[in-house]
Amino acid sequence: MKTEGSVRFVVTGAPVPKARPRMNRKTGNVYTPKTTLDFEGQVAIAAGQAGLVLVPKQLYVVTCWFCITSKRPDLDNLLKSVLDGLQQYGHQYGWNDKQVAAIHAYMLWADNWRQKTVVEVGPVETLTLEGDAA
Repeated sequence: MKTEGSVRFVVTGAPVPKARPRMNRKTGNVYTPKTTLDFEGQVAIAAGQAGLVLVPKQLYVVTCWFCITSKRPDLDNLLKSVLDGLQQYGHQYGWNDKQVAAIHAYMLWADNWRQKTVVEVGPVETLTLEGDAA
């Protein structure tokens, strides 16, 4: 679906869904598990290496996760991890995930060594729906 002005990048390795917050029983502090934070950081790094510049306008996000069948993560939690990683990266540009106006999300099954997350981000005005006059 790559459109003009869009950027595509890949995060290799097993996709990590957004985990529920945990609470430290001793201190009462609430925290996000390290595996989730690490994956969000990998998304942010991959976005930067791909040259993604998040500008303050409406964007679309297309994501495709290649997962092993034994894990079967929830699609919505996978999406949250990617959006939070983009927000972590986009913070320097004043970007917020509220600017995402369109989402296409796919989860496909893969062998263990082929697990990855593919992300594409672009301006929503470049999208056309089937049947639209160009």
